[in-house]
Order: sequence, then structure tokens, then C-alpha cells
Amino acid sequence: MTSMNDRIEGVLLATAAGDALGAPYEFGPARGPELPVEMVGGGVWEPGEWTDDTAMAVAIAEVAATGADLRDSAAQDAIVARWHEWSLRAKDVGIQTRSVLTAAARAGGISATRARAESARLHERTGRTAGNGSLMRTAPVALAYLDDEDGMVDAARAVSELTHHDPDAGDACVLWCSAIRHAVLASELDVRIGLRHIDWSRRKLWSERLDAAESGRPSSFANNGWVVAALQAAWSAIAATPVPVDDPVRGVFRADHLRRALEAAVRAGNDTDTVAAIAGGLLGAAYGASAVPVQWRALLHGWPGMTARGLIDLASAIHRKGEPDPFDFAYPGSPVDTVARHPYDAQVVLGGIGVLRRLPADVEAVVSLCRVADGDVPEGMPHVEVRLIDRVAHDENPHLDFVLLDAVRAVERLRGEGHTVLVHCVGAHSRTPTIGALYGARLKGVDIDEALADVTRVLPSAHPNGAFRKALHRLHPPRLHPARTAEGTFAWTGVIDPTMVSDPVVTAGHQLADAAKAGDWPAVFALLDDPSRSADINWWRPGGKAWFTVLHQAAWHGASANVVAELLERGALRSITDARGRTPYDVLVERHGGGTGVARLLAPPVSLPPRVIRAIDRNLAELIDSRIRGKMFDGRDPHELLRYPSAGILHEVPGRKLWFPVPEMYGGFHIVLRDGGLDVQSWCRVVGGSGQAHRITADGVVVTEEGFV
Repeated sequence: MTSMNDRIEGVLLATAAGDALGAPYEFGPARGPELPVEMVGGGVWEPGEWTDDTAMAVAIAEVAATGADLRDSAAQDAIVARWHEWSLRAKDVGIQTRSVLTAAARAGGISATRARAESARLHERTGRTAGNGSLMRTAPVALAYLDDEDGMVDAARAVSELTHHDPDAGDACVLWCSAIRHAVLASELDVRIGLRHIDWSRRKLWSERLDAAESGRPSSFANNGWVVAALQAAWSAIAATPVPVDDPVRGVFRADHLRRALEAAVRAGNDTDTVAAIAGGLLGAAYGASAVPVQWRALLHGWPGMTARGLIDLASAIHRKGEPDPFDFAYPGSPVDTVARHPYDAQVVLGGIGVLRRLPADVEAVVSLCRVADGDVPEGMPHVEVRLIDRVAHDENPHLDFVLLDAVRAVERLRGEGHTVLVHCVGAHSRTPTIGALYGARLKGVDIDEALADVTRVLPSAHPNGAFRKALHRLHPPRLHPARTAEGTFAWTGVIDPTMVSDPVVTAGHQLADAAKAGDWPAVFALLDDPSRSADINWWRPGGKAWFTVLHQAAWHGASANVVAELLERGALRSITDARGRTPYDVLVERHGGGTGVARLLAPPVSLPPRVIRAIDRNLAELIDSRIRGKMFDGRDPHELLRYPSAGILHEVPGRKLWFPVPEMYGGFHIVLRDGGLDVQSWCRVVGGSGQAHRITADGVVVTEEGFV
């Protein structure tokens, strides 16, 4: 599995999560931040039950999962027939959709041709077929055409026109499907990626509509039953919600952006379930199923008798284009007798997959840390399924810290409800003891290493992998060293002119660059381990013009996954670009192609949208210029001497300050990414200098404090 699988699985899951979250508040007024938004159900809807938004998307997904081309008449006939079947017993159907389906059925046997004709007639008669009903269900169309952008554009418009004739509805579906497809493939939020597929006569109008969404609040688009306002409200909720910086100690994560943005979509008011469902499809594509809180996943259910598991399976089947899943989630040959009581809480049972088939009599709830076969799903009790892959590559668990804490909180909630809980994976070797240790450390307030040692005593074969162990220390750092995670500082050398730094630093830089250029990785690691040398893994060759870091050289050589993983563990950054603007990932793809395990390791993490990063970088550069230009370097242009850091790299050092020491400034800049902007403190201890603090966003720079030393 890779993070792209996670993002594929997230599309339908997050659509349903937004839908069910918004259902209790439908047609209500905008909700202020002081009011809760919870998946509580209301009216005809049970807690976690999805509405027509997801139900209609499921019908499309079912057909796409057979491998059918959604542009074909037979596939569209099947979709319309499934919608009609659903509508006969549905708790709620959109007015426009019901009108079209009822008229089409009345005209004879239900078919795509008749539905499309009735949609056109309704538009001709009323001029009002631009409701949000086709946009809310469009997400699975994007999944069906990850390898065919033009095909997706045609299918999105064709499926929209089955019930919504207005070009605005078709345009909205094309834009949103394009954004979802791009997010799945690139792990990036960019709603403008599909503008090129909009007719030139309407393209400028749509660009202006997106501008309005980004400058307004979700509640600014109160008429969100109209497809344009629904899209604007959904995108506004995503764009206006700051992306948190990972801070494991505080339990705050970048993945929380999905939850917070969906809550913001619901707060828009009026057609809350639809706006949140629309937003959910794109957020799930960007962040993946693993970013959907397990508390929501455990509640999700709806037509046609499906749960979160079914949505994940359906999305995966679309990607496989009808081919059967080659993996047997029954795990034949796996241990059947690994079971133990938690050393700190006897009502938490730790085990392997076999225990699930022979549950202890007192177990009343199950937390599965691996996928399980349909036949192994426990009946008649709460069941939480967590996406946690027992591999060390970052790409396998893109939100590892978030998922671990989310799983432990699920155990804590179930225990708080009085349940005896089984926590299991396949063999109880890595995932189960990891969760057991974190649960125990939080329960007793002991060091994580002590908790892990106690858990491994009752599970003798337990040995959590290295990535899990590091995550445990980030989430629950040793009590004697609380600053290790929260207050870490990352240095940015940033010097172009080597005469500005000491000879030993320059020598170490050349030695490291020489070893990396030769592909001599043992020498590279030896230099990095040598405390007598000041070798910076993220600095390029001193005075070099290419700005190739060690990681760029590893990509150039096509180094092994083990080498790349080791460099990443040592702090090599994937987001640093060379003089041609290429990341190590770009270099690898140019030289050796993508689609490999190394490519997945090198893929830069999700950052702010590129245009936002560019704007923040411009504002940061202006601030640095204002602090140093004309004050030092004998009047030389600082940009000839220094390379300023980019906001884009800070996503790889979340929650930590970037320290940019500037020669001759007798000070420098502390920079930290927070809530989609930068907090910058700078010290200039030359004559007349002082300390200043600034807040930088894409919109500008604001002084927040000055005069300190």
C-alpha cells in the first residue's frame, strides 16, 4: 500500500463523513465557532448516517467499480436505474433529481436517454437546473479516470447532465473532479487545475468565482443550494481553514485540516450536508482515509446497507477497474493464539488476528489495526478499523502520529463507555504493542519506554518497527526531556558565497558533496556522524551553482530505498529545490522514472498551495531584505550572497523553528510555520539593531513586537 491508496480510499469516505456531519444542521442558519458541530444525527437521520449526497455517489461508484466506462450508455443506464431504485425508498431526494427521475420513469422504462431528455425539458421549461445535486455525487467519477484526464472531463459532464442540464452544473463537476483527481495523484489541493477544461467563454467567470470563494467565508455563500455557491462554500471552507502544523505533544496534526475544514463547511449553514459532502470528496483525496477520525468512521453507515468499510472497498475497486482484490485479508497462516491482557488494564485485550475469530467472552468492542475480511468483522458490538501499515516508509503511513493517537483515543473512549476492548493486528508483533504502549503510557503517566517494556513482557514476540518507536517518542516524549520534540530547532545554512563562512565548514561541505557525487554512501554517513565536522545534510556544495543537496545526488544516482530512507531519517529535506527549481523527486523522475518505492519516499509532503507559498516567500524575502539590506555586506546585494529559506520546506520540520543565522548580522531569523503563515523573530545586533517579531501570510507582513534584545 502507498499513500496514494490511502487518498483513493479517502474520497468516498470523507464525502460520507462530511455528509453525515452536516445532516443534523441542514437548512439551519450559519453556526458560529462557539457552537459545536458533531456527528449526532437528527430528524430522520441516525448518528453517522449519510444522506442522498453519498447514496447517489455510491450508485455511480458501484457501476464504476465494475470497470465500466461511465461515458457509455450502458453504464449510464445502470446508474440511472440504481438511482431510481434508491429513490423509491429513500428518506430524502433532491427536488430536481426526484422530478427528473419520476418523469423519466413515467415516460417508460427508466434509462439514461430518458433522464437526460427530462433534464433538458425541465431546463427549457424553468431555466433552473443548476442545483447542487450533481456536484454532490461527482467524486467517484474522478476515481474512475485517474489515468485519463480527458475521459474524466467527458464523464463528469455526461453524468451531471443526467439530472442537471445547466452548464454551470457540468462545469462545477468538471472543476471538482479535476481537483479530486489532482489531489489523489499529487497530494495537493488546487481547485484551479481544471479551469483549462472549461469553455473559454465561461473560464474567466469561474476564475472570478473561485477568487470570491478564497476571499470570503463559507457563510458568505448562503444560497448554496445553487451549484456555484455550493462549490464556493466548499472551497472557501477548505481554503479559509488554516492547515495545522504537526505538534504531536499537543495532539495537533496537519491531518486535522480535514476535520476542521469539514466543520467549517457545516458552519456555512443552509445545505450543510451537501456543502460538507462536496468538501469531503476533495479533502479525502488530499489527505486520505487515514485522516478521517476513527470516531466518525465507526459511526458511518447508509444506503445500501453499507458502512465505512464498504466505501473504502468500493473506492479501491474503482481503482482496480473491476479486477478482484489480490490480497486475502483472512491472513491464512497467521498466528491464532497470540493473546494477553494489558499489564495496566485487564479490560484491554491485546492479540493477533486469530483472537478475532475466538473472542474472549468478556470482549464487547474491537479495535482492528489491520484490514480484516468480511467474515471476521465482529457482529453486535462496536468495531473500529484503523489504517495502520506495518512498514517503516513514510509513504505507507502519511499521518502516522495522528493515526496512532486517534487509535488510542478510540480505545480510551470505548473503555470510558465501560467496554472490554480487544486491540489486535495480524500477529501482535508491531502494531498492537505500539498502541498498547501508548495507551498504557497515557493511562499511567509513565515514560513510553517503560510502558513498551511492560507490554512486550506480556507479548514476548512483540517488536514494534523503528518508525513506530520514533512516533511513540514524538507523541509521548521522555518526561526528563520535554523540550526535545516541542522546542527543536532546525538550522538553514543558506550561504551562496563560501567566503562568508569558516574554512572548516567549507571543507566539510566539499567533503560531503564529493562523497555524495561519487555515490559513496558509507562515506556520506561517516561524515554526517563525525562530530568534528560541520557537515550540513541540506547544504549544497559551497560555492556550487547547481544547489544539489545530498538527497538530490541520491536521486541522481538512483540510490536504494534503504539509503534514501536513512538520509531522510537524518533530516534530509525532500522539498528543497536545486538551482533549476527541482526537488530530489523531480530529479529521480527525470533520470529514472517514477512509480518506484524510492519515488514514493522522495515525494514531497503536502504543503500549502504553490501560489500561497510563493506569496509568503516573497513577503519573507522582503522582510529579510528590510532587516539586512544596506546595513552589511559592504553594500552588496544579499541575494548574491544568501539563499533565503522557503515556507515550503517547513512542512518537513513541523512545529520546530528554522534558524537562519546571517553572517555579519550578529543574529538571524527564527521562523516557524503556524496556521498557514509564518511567525518570524529576528535579531540584528549591529549598531542600531534590535529584535522584531512579525506575522507573515500570503497577504502581507505585520509587526507583532519590536524593541526586544
